[in-house]
Amino acid sequence: MQVKKIKLRDLPVWPPVWACRSPGQAEEGVLKNVEVIPGTEFLKIDVEHAHKTRMGVILTGADILNILFRKLKENIGRPLAEIEDLEINY
Repeated sequence: MQVKKIKLRDLPVWPPVWACRSPGQAEEGVLKNVEVIPGTEFLKIDVEHAHKTRMGVILTGADILNILFRKLKENIGRPLAEIEDLEINY
């Protein structure tokens, strides 16, 4: 299943919820870092676009947390447009 098609309780986990978002901003940028937020089922990602870094959060659910974390970690440096199309088996 593609990252952009993963759902948690019928809600998509992608795109991330951005801490700061400009009007009209698309899911652009390059993945720079991914971390599991300790004690949660959240992933924190850092993305660089136009020489600025922004932070996003992904609520994953226990069954997909580590699988998605590893997949994102393997793909640091790739554009979000490619990451959302990555295949994940779970």
